[in-house]
Amino acid sequence: MTSLRAQVYATAAADSTLLALLGDGANSLLGADGAGIPDRPAAPWAYLEFDVEVDSLAPMVVDGLFRWRAYDDPQGGFTRLRSVLGRLLRLYPADPDGVIRDTTTGEVIVWQGKGLLGPEYVDVPLGLNQQWVQFPYRKGHIGF
Repeated sequence: MTSLRAQVYATAAADSTLLALLGDGANSLLGADGAGIPDRPAAPWAYLEFDVEVDSLAPMVVDGLFRWRAYDDPQGGFTRLRSVLGRLLRLYPADPDGVIRDTTTGEVIVWQGKGLLGPEYVDVPLGLNQQWVQFPYRKGHIGF
């Protein structure tokens, strides 16, 4: 049984180039289970999150997005974050056919749009540089 989150995470976790860009390889890639961020991992690191889904204008589907947030130490500037997020953009190209199916719930991503890069800023509570990339998608159920 493979969830949509697990499949999105697995795509990143299987990419050796991305893992080499992170502070501690696979240990710096977080969010597989949707649990909170643990004590500060080696920087740079990335965390997968899914936003709330909303009803689409298309019948029987919802629109949502998944986002990879990347963090780095302030002295690292944004150069390493740009490398990490640039790699993530390549891992999830726009796919008008949708190929991800949740074998547990029967949900299927029927369209995934091009990734969008978020702004560079300092996350004050964490004291880290942060930037993200997000990917819109449309999801329905098998047999809709």
